Amino acid sequence: MRTVRLYAVSWLLQLNFVFIVKAIEVYTPREITAWNGIEIKLFCTFKSTVAVSDTTAVTWVFKPDDGGRSVSFFYYVAWKDYNRNVDPFKDRVSWAGDLHENDASIYVANMQFQDNGTYLCDVKNPPDIDATVIGEIQLKVIPKEDVTLTGNVTLTGNVTLTGAASCLHCVVPVAFSHSLAVCSLLFINSWCELLYYQKRTQLDKEAQQEQIFGDQSESLMFVASVSMLGVASGASVHMAARPVDTGSSCASSGSPCASTLTAVQGPGTNLHQI
Repeated sequence: MRTVRLYAVSWLLQLNFVFIVKAIEVYTPREITAWNGIEIKLFCTFKSTVAVSDTTAVTWVFKPDDGGRSVSFFYYVAWKDYNRNVDPFKDRVSWAGDLHENDASIYVANMQFQDNGTYLCDVKNPPDIDATVIGEIQLKVIPKEDVTLTGNVTLTGNVTLTGAASCLHCVVPVAFSHSLAVCSLLFINSWCELLYYQKRTQLDKEAQQEQIFGDQSESLMFVASVSMLGVASGASVHMAARPVDTGSSCASSGSPCASTLTAVQGPGTNLHQI
């Protein structure tokens, strides 16, 4: 009878252990293709059954394609990031996430061909410590190829970009001849980033500038979402133009901002302001 009771206690303890150890799910894009020399964002999000805390930890690990040893190159815990400054990522990695938003992403600057490999995003949020879905990215760094269009360019139908990676630079007038919006669409597999900045030429009259743009002249925004129809060897994209209302007087109906360019298509786009 005593032996039976001991086995029963042991079995209950094992059940209790299984109940306490919960699972966490980590999500990343499967593949990313990047130009050499640019800064990229390695996206990583997670789903946990408990709220994040100062014990939540993020570790990024790199496995090189050449068969070299794996390197743990970035660590985040207790709301602080620890760039381990190990080769080949010394002084090139920074935190881009927000644990309160379940975001464990990082930036990697100055991409090099030696960065080709697999990147593992490991998140532990006690008691959620065992991942049922693992975040793993296959990264490929390639030479930059781009196509530049300047002047007043109208794009209709499908625009096809070829090459290992292609970039479309578009220069679009925002208000008469006084302001230019410059945006760049970077097509990377199923991911696209719209990089834009607003550049204004010198105005003849400051009063005219105030009348056209008001106090919101620096806050014109461009919305982008891109649905990729191709793969790394090329992509087809349809572009449309419409103004974006940011509260600026020039975004009103019938205003000069009607020529503001936006790319409006499917999911998977990240918006960055320069």
